[in-house]
Amino acid sequence: MRRSPLTAERTILIVDDSLVTREIATVALEQAGWEATSVTSGEEGVTAAAAQQPDAVLLDVELPGMDGPATLAALRRGRLTRAIPVVFLTGHDDPGLLAGLVGLGAAGVLTKPVHVALLPGQLSALLGWRRMRGAAGETAAPLRREGSPPPLLAHAWARHRTTIFEQ
Repeated sequence: MRRSPLTAERTILIVDDSLVTREIATVALEQAGWEATSVTSGEEGVTAAAAQQPDAVLLDVELPGMDGPATLAALRRGRLTRAIPVVFLTGHDDPGLLAGLVGLGAAGVLTKPVHVALLPGQLSALLGWRRMRGAAGETAAPLRREGSPPPLLAHAWARHRTTIFEQ
């Protein structure tokens, strides 16, 4: 069951055939207090999304078999999955391709490599979620500073920082 957008805890389904990406994303999300589950194919992603009803799906573009765009289309056709927000994850940084992916109905696009410290904030910004912290529930620092790029370009922030793994 999905949680309110103001709750600290989130469940994210990661669909990526790269073990390194799945592990880094899982660590990043769990450090933010979120629950992360992962699968390795589009077919498994559609099945897991219907069964788990995550708050969002982080979906690789290039997957064996059913690729990311086909997986998104299958999620949108499913009665139980059509409203689950999907954020694409890709190794490509061509602006035309990234805009095209959003045009398919994705909430946004992040580029690899995944940066542990940035991923929860990037997802929160793309999905319009407020991140909470502490027992009193005070809000974290603003997700988007004045003059920073729009959420679609959140991938650019990660490009200019040190990463744990390069793919």
